[in-house]
Amino acid sequence: MAICERFASCDFFRRYKYDMEQRQYEFWVATYCEGKLRPQCKRLKWLTEKSETPPDSLLPTGCLIGSEAIFYE
Repeated sequence: MAICERFASCDFFRRYKYDMEQRQYEFWVATYCEGKLRPQCKRLKWLTEKSETPPDSLLPTGCLIGSEAIFYE
């Protein structure tokens, strides 16, 4: 599967790439940007539904960094 068309401009990955461990970063990319869960990415959903850039700290899962609670479904 090809990488997400928004990957190069995704604020989450641009901002937090160097704050994460390399293994963690690669997991997110492989799972949500290149993998089977791309259609479930809450960052893409936010962008599509609200026509605005999601918060930088919104994970592809819908949680905010540092929280296990769902912020956006």
